[in-house]
Order: sequence, then structure tokens, then C-alpha cells
Amino acid sequence: MPKRAMDDIINEIRENKKKVDAELSIIREEQDLSEAGRAKWAAKAWGKAMAKHRKLVAELNATREETRTALRKAAFSPRIGYTATVGDKAAIRQAFNTAMFSLQEADSKGLMRALERAQRTGDDLYALAVANIAAEKGDSKVLQRYRELAGSERAEDMDKLVEFEKTFGDSRDTSTKFAEKIIISAPSQPKEISMYSEAWEIANAAMDGAEV
Repeated sequence: MPKRAMDDIINEIRENKKKVDAELSIIREEQDLSEAGRAKWAAKAWGKAMAKHRKLVAELNATREETRTALRKAAFSPRIGYTATVGDKAAIRQAFNTAMFSLQEADSKGLMRALERAQRTGDDLYALAVANIAAEKGDSKVLQRYRELAGSERAEDMDKLVEFEKTFGDSRDTSTKFAEKIIISAPSQPKEISMYSEAWEIANAAMDGAEV
């Protein structure tokens, strides 16, 4: 799993914007600076905030994919014991891949029949292959049935994946997606920067990580 939780990164993005807004307010109230001087300080503060913002957004996107990959692996990958030999692992993976290949053309009814048959015969690996194909095809009925049959640990991992996708992933509703879009939007550009070309140069240098 990633080093940091998605919520922690989103909170830091939010705090970064609050911090630069506070800095800009102080700069604008500084009477000892000329208008050009305030513009330069504002450019520096905003540029640094933008550099941090870009880094955090990149971390957020990477963490989203890393978390999704880890949760999918927990929910849908074969669980191979620590005592398994290299040959055992290879045989299990081969059997799993063969099972998945044999199910590629199955429709929802076919997948459900295959799942019930695997349950009756105690073929957990084949049942997992059915679940993987159902996930690829977006067959919620087969997935729900697999969850009911798979046992509490596997069901819990599937629930974690579903919750993640609803909160941070592809299953978010429109309002949730919009809310995140607003939160991770870039810090507002100070209007002072547009008045001085040198301020733009300072802002761009700060965004690139240079000391200004």
C-alpha cells in the first residue's frame, strides 16, 4: 500500500492553498513595500505554493493508482501460502490463467453457473477466476454472489475496494468528483503578478524549484 492515505494528501493540498492565501494577505498589507515589491513577493509565494501543489497532485494521482492496484490484488488475486514452492506457485498461476481464459466468452448466466459449480466442488481458484471475469465485465450480480460464497476475509477485501472506488475512484458520483476537483484546484494566481514581467519570471522560477 502507498505510504500516505489519500485523505492526508488532499488535506495537505487544502492547507497549502490556505497558507499561500494567508501569505498573500500579509504581503498586500505590507506598507513598507512598493507596488512592484509586493508583486515580486506575491509572485514568489504563489510560485512556491504552485510547485508544492503540483507535487502533491502528482502524489495524489500516483497514490490513487497504487491503492487501487493493492486493493484489487487483495480482492481478486490467488492467495498462495508462504510454504509454496516456486513450482507450486507457477502451477497455481497457470491453473488460474487457464480458468480465466476458459471463461472469457461466458455470459452472466454462464458465469453464475460456473461459480455455483466451483462452490459445489470446492474449487476456490476457479471461483476466483469467475469473479475476475465478472469484475472485468462489470457483472455485479455474479460479483455479489461470489462475495457471499467467498468467506469473510475475501468479502472484506472486496468491500474495501468498492468503498475506495466510491470515495476516490471510478464509481464516484458527480458531486463527489466535482468536490474533489474544487479541492485540488490550483492556488489562485495573484492579480499583482500580471502587472510586472519580472514578477512573472520570479513566479516561474519558484514553480521550477529555483531559489528566488
